[in-house]
Amino acid sequence: RRLATAHTPNAVPLTTISQAGGILQFVSGRCSGRVLATGSDPLGRWSYQTLRSHSHNRLTFITAYRVCQNQRTGPQTAYEHQHSHLIEHYKDNNPNPRLSMLQSLQTFIISLTAKNHEVLLMWDANSLASDSDIALFLLTCSLTDLLSSRGIPSHASTSSRGRHIDFIHGTPLLLSAVQRGGILSFHQSPHSNHRALYVDLDEKLLFQDSSTDPTAPSHRLLRLSNPGQYAKYLG
Repeated sequence: RRLATAHTPNAVPLTTISQAGGILQFVSGRCSGRVLATGSDPLGRWSYQTLRSHSHNRLTFITAYRVCQNQRTGPQTAYEHQHSHLIEHYKDNNPNPRLSMLQSLQTFIISLTAKNHEVLLMWDANSLASDSDIALFLLTCSLTDLLSSRGIPSHASTSSRGRHIDFIHGTPLLLSAVQRGGILSFHQSPHSNHRALYVDLDEKLLFQDSSTDPTAPSHRLLRLSNPGQYAKYLG
């Protein structure tokens, strides 16, 4: 299993044991052996992992969170932490964390596609896809809603507030590789005020081969004089 995490650095001392915001992404099973790179945004807005695909292509998975506030609120919020860091480290005297996140993520995705990466973006956008900033971001990055391609209506609620603000977007190859997709109900999802989204992708189309399990004895290239020895290794 390979993990990628991100969180916004504390702008002010924490007064509780918890911190707002944060991203966790993991690749498990056979595909974990394909992971070439793992990283995160300096402001904790997304994390990513890049997997080896066929030929010289790469597949980068991004998990992202965009703050919901449009103005400053409590000092412990992710919005406030990002707002303070944009001022201190990026010399932005009038920061807009929501817009800044889209601009930075757009720059990152374009840099990936310029290097022949296919991109899968799984994120809480805290906006509808029809919002002008989101629509322009998706157009510029050439990203498509992978769930709508499977007949999931764009108005389907993904949050307890009854809005569709969580998405799985992807570049063209990812769109063609979608086999199934859906939105789980609240009682099927991990405890959250958001519903879980998923897509199943065609592994052979993405990688041009099937991933193998590197822990399986048959894939270790071991020559055993006695086949019965497998039982010893497994036992």
